Amino acid sequence: MIKRIAAWILLAGFILIILNILVIGYNRTFSAFAYLFFAVSFVFYKKMNSN
Repeated sequence: MIKRIAAWILLAGFILIILNILVIGYNRTFSAFAYLFFAVSFVFYKKMNSN
């Protein structure tokens, strides 16, 4: 149950970061770096769990 809540919170955060990058534009470079960090972390996490 806690994993499901954490997943929903992360999904909302991703949506807010993408919305900020595309529409709002507040502190766009930090949002882009945060998005890249989460995306790269996700890729490495998936690779570690597949082995």
